[in-house]
Amino acid sequence: MRKCQVKTDERDEAFDVPSLEKITDEQYQDYLAFEVLSLDHHDIIRSEIGGYPIAATSRQARIFVQYIQDLTEKMEAAGK
Repeated sequence: MRKCQVKTDERDEAFDVPSLEKITDEQYQDYLAFEVLSLDHHDIIRSEIGGYPIAATSRQARIFVQYIQDLTEKMEAAGK
């Protein structure tokens, strides 16, 4: 497996936790769609901030979704 270093632009921005907790569901959907993840012209899911690939196949995308679901269950168990 080969990995590469990812450099982000110092101008990249993200919400801090208190702000993220206060945004509406619609604002959060926009944040995800326009600032967190995207599907590139090769149909690869990528991070918007670093530009690195998250999932290169639909199988990997399903595994990613399952991982997010597992994290969600942990958050719910913690009362979030």
